[in-house]
Amino acid sequence: MPNTERYPDALPNPVRRVAEEPVSTFSIDVDTASYSNVRRFLDNGTRPPVDAIRLEEMINYFDYGYARPRSASEPFAISTTVAAAPWAPERQIVHIGLQGYELPAGERRPLNLTFMVDVSGSMMTPDKLALAQQSMNLIID
Repeated sequence: MPNTERYPDALPNPVRRVAEEPVSTFSIDVDTASYSNVRRFLDNGTRPPVDAIRLEEMINYFDYGYARPRSASEPFAISTTVAAAPWAPERQIVHIGLQGYELPAGERRPLNLTFMVDVSGSMMTPDKLALAQQSMNLIID
């Protein structure tokens, strides 16, 4: 079956000179789906499409064990590291880790969730519909 998946065109981010552009912004709510998607392609012996690889999602997939905030009054904790860039040792890169406060399970308010499941023709391949069905069973059990 041909691959019918579509991804928006992704352009590489250029290197920025901090002296010229000292302010940088980033989202603290980034998805993690790209890692699983890329792993699926590789597990199937297929090279993932370039635009399916979203580096920020792959990085955010992993738990880095960042220090957690101690209470809800401290909504997040920040960890920072400065190191030489592996590709240019005379330059430095900064790693900034952000960990939000997580409510203990007993303190979370009950949720009322609604799910919409796509059962169209595009979901009829074994690696899609079956996975969606298994996921729904895990959620309701």
